[in-house]
Amino acid sequence: MEYIFAAQNDAEFNCFALFAKQYEGVLSKYIDLLKSKYEVQSLPRCIVLTGAKTATELVSDIPVPAYTNDYRIIFAPELEAWKKIYLRQLDSYENNTEIREIRAYYETVLNDRHLLQIIGHELAHHSDLFSDEAYESGGAWFEEGVVEYISRKHFLSEREFEEEVRINRKLVRLYEQTHPQRPVTSFGDSKDFATIYYDYWRAFLRITEAVDRCGGDVLAVLLRYAKNPSPLLTGQSTILPQAESTQHLSRQQKGASL
Repeated sequence: MEYIFAAQNDAEFNCFALFAKQYEGVLSKYIDLLKSKYEVQSLPRCIVLTGAKTATELVSDIPVPAYTNDYRIIFAPELEAWKKIYLRQLDSYENNTEIREIRAYYETVLNDRHLLQIIGHELAHHSDLFSDEAYESGGAWFEEGVVEYISRKHFLSEREFEEEVRINRKLVRLYEQTHPQRPVTSFGDSKDFATIYYDYWRAFLRITEAVDRCGGDVLAVLLRYAKNPSPLLTGQSTILPQAESTQHLSRQQKGASL
């Protein structure tokens, strides 16, 4: 896979070039895993490394600087930018002890493995185990949850993975305590950061619980969901799916990621 650097200055160019040099081999091994285990047959032609502003304001209005289609992956490999993005989901909450704990987590714990996980999320979208029809007809949450699980399990340490689960549970609980009920099939219809990430974290947690019940077998979860999606739709969240029609993400720009 080719790398393209869309930089606005020398500092950005050097940052993107260093990231690609450091992690091209790591990502290549991950791609081999996706091909051998998760039926990834074809990938985008390139990864475009660019700044967060360029990704979200100049070449797209997608609010998060990580997304993919059949031709390219757009990604901002800027750790400080991602810290700010994750912190934006806290803006609507009162500044209490729990919020301060979550804020400290995003400010101090994130590292390059978390950046690799975001690219891994985008790459996993290209598995042939997922269908365009399912994604566009209410199943976006399932695919997003699965690719988040696969990429986190691969790139994060066990401790980092469990910390993500713990923090995500806190954020899901906070959202459900302070916002109206939201059907899981509404995934992707909001540009509010608290809601964007609530959708992702809820989907990830439901998939994590399902994989645990299947003895760690992601493929078994995919098979069970294909046969009967109802148990995962209801999950263990206080939010239950509703039957009304909703807007859905277009498969043309999937995975405005984590």
